[in-house]
Amino acid sequence: MITAQIERITPEIATALLESNHDNRKVSDTIVNQYASDMAAGRWKMTGQPIIVADNGSLNDGQHRLWAVMKSGTAVDMLVIRGTTRDSRDAIDTGKARSSGDVLQMFHIPDGNGVAALAQCVISWERTGRSRLGSRTGVSKADVIARAKQDERLIVAMRAGKKCGQIVVPKHAAFVRYVVPDSPKLDEFLERLADGACLEAGHPVLTIRQWFLRHGRRVPDAQAIEALLRAWCAFRDGRNLSIIKLLGELPTP
Repeated sequence: MITAQIERITPEIATALLESNHDNRKVSDTIVNQYASDMAAGRWKMTGQPIIVADNGSLNDGQHRLWAVMKSGTAVDMLVIRGTTRDSRDAIDTGKARSSGDVLQMFHIPDGNGVAALAQCVISWERTGRSRLGSRTGVSKADVIARAKQDERLIVAMRAGKKCGQIVVPKHAAFVRYVVPDSPKLDEFLERLADGACLEAGHPVLTIRQWFLRHGRRVPDAQAIEALLRAWCAFRDGRNLSIIKLLGELPTP
């Protein structure tokens, strides 16, 4: 008989359940760390996604969540289903997972995928002391969704970034729009980045446009954003710029 009930999963209970975790996929430390961070920060939500224990006592699904409970040292409520057949586990997680962007679109946030990507960049930047972009793998879906739902500046920035989409990846231009204090010069910089009209040799916008045309759109986030910010700083200060020199850290915008 299959049963389902909400149980308070403590680190001790998680340990006991994991003792029957046989023949499962390899554990991802990155996922465990993300889940544990969300649990420790109180961001973890009881969604109804179950821990599944087969009729022979083996764990069919939930190892990453259970490892996260142990690592975080917290207790969380989870739905636990017991009594399914052991051979039913090959049908678990075969559907399309919801991305952060999917969730944001469900909350009527325009361009949910773009805003989610921008939020991830901003969070990683803040976690490094605003000197560079950190690892995106340390930013969980819960981090991204919570930030995007409460920070309307991300939406405004992405709207501006999309106008530059012919020359740069929108989230890269949007990042500049987000981190630079509002100013008429910033609006002019982004407008000229988008249209590329009437630019003379040595103009920072011409130089950054040529840089992106040479390097294409597959430039890593950290390099693309640093290049854009270096062009912006030159434009802001009224300096010519003929070469984009990357130093591995983001200049103060």
